[in-house]
Amino acid sequence: RPSGVFPLTPPLLETMSAAEMLQVKRLQKAANREQTKSLVELLDDLVPRLVKCRRHRSGLKSGRSVKQLLEDLRVHIGSLLKTPMEMRVEGETSVDEGITDLTLRRGFLEAQGTLMMTVKLPCLTILSLSHGIRRYFSGIPFSGPVGQSLVHFIPAWDLPKFSEFVRVLMESEGKNTSNSEFRLLTFRSNLIQCLPCTIESAWLQDNRYAFLFFSLPEPGPPSKFPSNVDLDALETMYMYDDLASSIAPWDLEKEMHNIEIEHLDSTFCVDWNSLWSNSEIKAALDSVSEQTGVRPTQLAARRLQVKQQVKDENGPVIESQFRIKLPSFLGSYESQWFGRKQVRLDGTIFKIGDGTFATFCAHSDSPRDALRITEFKFQQVDTVMRCYHTRSITVTKENRLFQGCVYPTRSGKQQVE
Repeated sequence: RPSGVFPLTPPLLETMSAAEMLQVKRLQKAANREQTKSLVELLDDLVPRLVKCRRHRSGLKSGRSVKQLLEDLRVHIGSLLKTPMEMRVEGETSVDEGITDLTLRRGFLEAQGTLMMTVKLPCLTILSLSHGIRRYFSGIPFSGPVGQSLVHFIPAWDLPKFSEFVRVLMESEGKNTSNSEFRLLTFRSNLIQCLPCTIESAWLQDNRYAFLFFSLPEPGPPSKFPSNVDLDALETMYMYDDLASSIAPWDLEKEMHNIEIEHLDSTFCVDWNSLWSNSEIKAALDSVSEQTGVRPTQLAARRLQVKQQVKDENGPVIESQFRIKLPSFLGSYESQWFGRKQVRLDGTIFKIGDGTFATFCAHSDSPRDALRITEFKFQQVDTVMRCYHTRSITVTKENRLFQGCVYPTRSGKQQVE
């Protein structure tokens, strides 16, 4: 860090003018560039020429371009990790034994053009990101992605592809994973961009760590709102579809209580506790239940109406309220709208239980006729919030689709939503 450039604390930031802050940012960028340049020069001295290529007119002593240096570095680290080299050249120079794994790993992490991620196996906890891939997460609204599982950055609809990639990765020790494809949740702002990615190569070390090399398209500009979405088209009313749903809401709530997790679905799903605490609704459903033999919970689910509105209030917001409406042959009962909830979809974190938190992030690249949302749930561990569950929500005029895994029961089984 050059002399005079220090980390800025909030009080110091408040006393600085815009011009002074701009100057400090320029100094910090210059310091970062100088640090990267020094690291590249160090690696140029340490990494032998392993791949034959034409001499490049560059500022490096070896005559290599930075890309050629990274290619040699990739080949060399492959030999250290005992995986087959993708490129072998006759007469290649011997490896300098003075090069440490730490130096090489740092070289990859600091490289601008390398999209690399190091994960711990088998939990897939992200341990480090290269400088190149870090910018895809520059706007993430919670602690991460380092320290969180990579699984939580895969949309639910691509989890089968990702699971297959992990299976092949472990069974082949990284040898047969080239061109594996799935989508990745990235954060250029506090909203999500869901980008297609390809695993170009993967290396395993002692079956404990995996080095994943990605290919990703350029991220779009940061966005505060899904600009393509037609808000008027999403102002609608729903009813529960027991034929299309794979789990009934009362069974879902029962599973959650079995593992002693409370208040998990009172935001996007109906808060069943508040529904049954309404004595008027409970009496109406009990009366019809006695006449028809249908359980009150089934009546409530099949005659439940949810009204929804999506707004732009300096960021995406979704508002919901619900009621029970019985047809004429069941007594023509109609309750008032109640249970009004308003949820921000901009990564705002809120408490849902004792030491548990949640946040919802809209997808900035949602199509015009649908709003895609990813829900993250966290458990506070000491001072860190660890993500333990995610699911994908797609909101259209016709339905709300929830995709993911319901929490495992005590028996270890999971129910797919």
